[in-house]
Amino acid sequence: MNLRVVVNGRERHLDVPPHALLLDVLRDELDLKGAKRSCDTQVCGACTVLIDGLAVSACTYLAVEADGRSVTTVEGLADGESLHPLQRAFLDAGAVQCGFCTSGMLLTARALLAEEAAPTRAEINAGTDLSPEVASVEGWMVNSAFIETPDLASRFVGKLAARISADDSSINFYASSNSVDVRSLLPRDTTGYILWLDEGDVAGRKMDVFKVTVASAPKQRAVEDPAQIQIQFVVTAQPSENVTIPA
Repeated sequence: MNLRVVVNGRERHLDVPPHALLLDVLRDELDLKGAKRSCDTQVCGACTVLIDGLAVSACTYLAVEADGRSVTTVEGLADGESLHPLQRAFLDAGAVQCGFCTSGMLLTARALLAEEAAPTRAEINAGTDLSPEVASVEGWMVNSAFIETPDLASRFVGKLAARISADDSSINFYASSNSVDVRSLLPRDTTGYILWLDEGDVAGRKMDVFKVTVASAPKQRAVEDPAQIQIQFVVTAQPSENVTIPA
């Protein structure tokens, strides 16, 4: 099968069997040995690479699933002779240990930091302020699940914090009569960030950052209020809460 993939910023065209694993293609076809084979069961993390910024286990990921996508291996972290800040931090802290699974640790850490990263002032200024067009909102809450922990020595059943989740959410926007509104800005599959600046865009105050994908094409469907457009968003990463707004 023909495979077109961007690996560490360089576009590659490969002919691979349908059953070929991404780990084997990276190591054997592209000579990128940073990702290691170990458990073959998505447990150890030594084979971790990034697909469009998300950490995956290359030992169980079919190469054809990466068609048209971007793959980052540990070889793609450094900028020429300059180490990535994470690589430098690992060296400074002596966190390399034996080195076999360090590449997986580095890429997993990069993916985690990308999810939790706070936008800069330049990124905020480059965004679009949609607050004047917002009619109503639904969702945009971060919830913690709890697991019951029975104690045989007590009649009381305690609970421990478990998974954190953010349900899919929506925003209703006011529509214009000529369609020059949010419909042109947020078509289906648009990805980006929604910033909730509840106390205004004031440096030093707090905001919540939601990484989202637009799940529905904007439509006017509310019979009781046809002048509104509802857009459904899928929250694709753990939101960053109470982030300090930069100056």
